[in-house]
Amino acid sequence: MLSMLLDGEPDDDLVRSEVVTLLTGGHETTAVATAWMFERLLRHPAALERVRAGLDRDDDRFRAAVIKETLRLRQVSYNVGRRIAEPVEAGGYRLPAGTFVWPSLAAIHTDRGAWGRDAERFRPERWLEPDPPERAYLPFGGGAHRCLGAMFALTEMDVILRTVLRAVDLRAVGARDERGVMRNIIMVPSRGARVRVARRRAVTP
Repeated sequence: MLSMLLDGEPDDDLVRSEVVTLLTGGHETTAVATAWMFERLLRHPAALERVRAGLDRDDDRFRAAVIKETLRLRQVSYNVGRRIAEPVEAGGYRLPAGTFVWPSLAAIHTDRGAWGRDAERFRPERWLEPDPPERAYLPFGGGAHRCLGAMFALTEMDVILRTVLRAVDLRAVGARDERGVMRNIIMVPSRGARVRVARRRAVTP
């Protein structure tokens, strides 16, 4: 990311601002999304074992699917409101320019018309099927104002997942799914997504 920012003849102040935004603006959201990722995996053992099987592959599609599915069902932030620049007709309503629209991500991400009858089920395999409904997937917002740290966050989650699972075996604390509670504008696991280290693994350098 830094190499991309330094390409050409960059402005030092701009580069600094971009790096600070990436490292601080996305810190809490990525940390919470990662906690949800482990919470979901530890309650779905088959998915966890499949992730383990692909830890040595840099581009494992199932691991990427787990991250996407976590963000679909456990979106961290609902702050994707937009003020429309031009009049829009939506759902039979005429919305004038300047109207502030705040879509419900929970409704979009579990819409059965888009995701099927199992829309509320954690099933990473859906991302390996043809034509997943990307237009009904907005954990980072969309359009010109899509979160600029989206790819960075996905990369962080992937690195953390691989690093942790190579080092330890984890067990969930309790069998009950955690519900989300709001902390400021972030949806966090109600019990902190606590885990138990069951076994440490020998990590090859």
